[in-house]
Amino acid sequence: MMSANQISADNVTVGTRVVTAALDATGSTLLSGSTTTISSATTTLSGTNTTLSGELRVSTTNSITAYAGGGQANATQLSGTVCRITTCATSLDSVKLPATPAAGQRCLVIVDSTCAAGCAVYPGTGDAIDALSANAYIVIHPGSTQEFVAVSASQWYTTIHGMRFILRQATATDLEETSMTADNSFYDWDISALIPPAAYGMPVHVQVRVTDESAKVVTMRPNGGTHTVGQVEASVTGDAARGVIITKTDASGVLEYRISAATVTDCNFTVVGYWVQG
Repeated sequence: MMSANQISADNVTVGTRVVTAALDATGSTLLSGSTTTISSATTTLSGTNTTLSGELRVSTTNSITAYAGGGQANATQLSGTVCRITTCATSLDSVKLPATPAAGQRCLVIVDSTCAAGCAVYPGTGDAIDALSANAYIVIHPGSTQEFVAVSASQWYTTIHGMRFILRQATATDLEETSMTADNSFYDWDISALIPPAAYGMPVHVQVRVTDESAKVVTMRPNGGTHTVGQVEASVTGDAARGVIITKTDASGVLEYRISAATVTDCNFTVVGYWVQG
């Protein structure tokens, strides 16, 4: 008895198309035709050697508009293997990946260069992307592409398509000495409002001025880290030392800073920009 969807004849007519199914000399099954479509809720091709020749096409959704106002609840639902977003009017207007994906499912998201701002891409409710917390989004900027691969019904991972640097247009410093603690201990600095969750690192401009001849050092590290990743040192009274520390945050957008002593003035930090995929 044949199992469901089994092809048992050499030539099978589907609609007006003839699909040829035959065994070659090695016992491999060959499917051929000018247009061959295989579709069902779940279609599995398996064999020691499975060869697809010719153009392989996947489902595509074009001219998608990201949900104005953003957020996960009302985000535009994506469907298809390739999804092209052509309208993202304001920063963090949102779309949402397919819910309860099958392991191995892929979704390639294209944010067209004509979009006005970066698009927030959310997982389905309760799902996660990379090492981010459940329901957290990543940002894809205009002219960028990001592929998502599901490893389970609730976990997506992004694939690397290169990095690009996004320069912030900061009009003022992001943290002043009046909001800092300077006692040679590490303190948290939450910059989640300044960078997207998907940022892979960021240069921070540091300026510090000392009031005596002893050296004062500013260092930074990822939140919860054990090793500092850079420092700026000031040692001449009255002179402002300036430098850039390249660091990263944890998944919540928090990094740590340390100022070696309390006798500092005119100390400020500014996030210059950040690196993202795509």
